[in-house]
Amino acid sequence: MKALKLYLKEKLLCKNEKYLFCYYKGSLILRSNKNKKFIQKLKIYSKIKAIELVERLFRYEPRVAISLNTNEFLFSLHGHIYNYSVLSNSITIEHHFAKGMNNPLNFCVAYDNNGNILDILYGEYIWNTDKGEVAIYRRKNSTWIEIFTFPPNTVTHIHNIVFDKYNHRYLIMTGDTDEESAIWTADMDFTTVEPIVKGKQKYRACILYPTKDAIYYATDTPLEQNWFYKIDENNEKGVIVKKYILCLVLVYLEKL
Repeated sequence: MKALKLYLKEKLLCKNEKYLFCYYKGSLILRSNKNKKFIQKLKIYSKIKAIELVERLFRYEPRVAISLNTNEFLFSLHGHIYNYSVLSNSITIEHHFAKGMNNPLNFCVAYDNNGNILDILYGEYIWNTDKGEVAIYRRKNSTWIEIFTFPPNTVTHIHNIVFDKYNHRYLIMTGDTDEESAIWTADMDFTTVEPIVKGKQKYRACILYPTKDAIYYATDTPLEQNWFYKIDENNEKGVIVKKYILCLVLVYLEKL
């Protein structure tokens, strides 16, 4: 019972078929995905940094994570990307964020039909008060390479990137002003990056779900009422955007 109570307090970062990869009070925690049994932990912070208020104030807790394979995890923490090895119970730094960036809002992971990782990306989420360049990075052989850059005065930062498996492309969400708020389409090599919709707060999003026939997304703006939208790119009248009431309901979008 004590172990279960402790598990419920832990932050689940990600999981795979074998492990739950969690964080709690300055330590990475590994548990069995089958029975939640504790396996091992690795302390990454001092007791002072592990205080909840300090963690939140200085963003010391891991933000985003993915499973690379059964025995390897990737996570973002306070200006770096780390690789955690289950076998050695150790972490190594893979990448240091530029421009004072703390963490991306998400990793974009593209999977093939068998669930194997094809690609891992992230977009720069920075203050960018001078409206400079904003880049997208790709992971290749444990090295992160800049593959595309938005020119100065184009966007403040990148909210998220999503792989569209139906059209074999990437969808990029940017903000924050009206002109910067957009959903972009990019080919797999990022040789062509174009806006699908652009220029209004209703295109300022952090969450997006592509389906066979449409794109569904929720806005995230403090300037207007937030809504749930549907984009139809194949309409004979051009790109059509429909608005719905935003509600906290899980929907199997593939069935819409």
